[in-house]
Amino acid sequence: PNTVAGLAEVGARMIREITGFDRVMIYRFAPDLHGEVIAESTSRADSFLGLHYPAADIPEPARRHFLLNLIRSIPDINAMPVPIVATDGGVADAASHRPLDLTYSKLRGVAPVHIEYLNNMGVCGSMSISLTANDALWGLVACHHYSPIHVPSSVMRFAELLGGTISALLQSLENSAQLSRSLRAERIAFDIESETRAGRPLPEVLEAFAPRMLELVAGQGLHARLDGALLEVGEAPRPAPDVQAFAPHFVDGVATSDHLAALLSTPPLQAAGAACLELSEDGQDYLLLLREHFEQTIKWAGRPEKVERRMADGVVRLSPRGSFEVWREERRGRSRPFDIADLEALRILRRALFALNSMARER
Repeated sequence: PNTVAGLAEVGARMIREITGFDRVMIYRFAPDLHGEVIAESTSRADSFLGLHYPAADIPEPARRHFLLNLIRSIPDINAMPVPIVATDGGVADAASHRPLDLTYSKLRGVAPVHIEYLNNMGVCGSMSISLTANDALWGLVACHHYSPIHVPSSVMRFAELLGGTISALLQSLENSAQLSRSLRAERIAFDIESETRAGRPLPEVLEAFAPRMLELVAGQGLHARLDGALLEVGEAPRPAPDVQAFAPHFVDGVATSDHLAALLSTPPLQAAGAACLELSEDGQDYLLLLREHFEQTIKWAGRPEKVERRMADGVVRLSPRGSFEVWREERRGRSRPFDIADLEALRILRRALFALNSMARER
């Protein structure tokens, strides 16, 4: 498969065939860390394909563990836990003077909140395989069974190997897409530089190349200020948004937002997101690429919030939601988010435009 969706679909089907789980899902993490099921293979009538799961379903310590230990199996979530006995006959728990490091253990205790979570879903046995790309957690293969299931160690090793292959292919696909976008940005930067060095004023060149830059980052409008000259192209709101609001967020001269209403005191009606490129040392010159509103309906697997529950011993802890019926959230007032490929393309454009504008101002 030459697409992420195609690869995920084939991967889910293969893993279910070799492991025997009732349901195998592949879900991808979004920039805000919530997960979306992008592929599913199941023997059951219901489907979780396209559902979203809140970031809180996988706390940060669990995410770090998924990066270190790529596969985990829970044969029976309701099995009675047994202690690990040390050679001296004592229990090697956290209170022991010589506790064990179970980071890389394939069999380990399950957190009570996770047991409750799986019970609420009707799941009795599970297995997860981490999917990584560029040394980060990209997503998970989540395997669910509705009765206890014991996966042989040889099958687990093969599933882990298959997960590693899927991760490598995912990384290759994403890197190829990012490289393609970067090459397009480099070409635009080269053409702008060529026109400028041929004697055309930079504002004039920028206006001529505005459609290509907007297409590169899926923008609809452009504002720019170059040594006092103002430029507007496309669906550019008036007056121009206050670019000083972006100042605290610059990284390598680039700042982005998919929610201008949270950034600006008077957000424009025509745009919901923007990328701001700093084009001078004094912060006076800039390029602002604007994105339109993107209304999105997110189908959550149950209402995302967790609730507090007081236990019999008086301890209050978070409990997972009890219902996984589809809960729809309408998101408005945002644009499509800027991804890693967008940011790299913007940095390439910014480096070229900053250098050309600096030379123009010196002259």
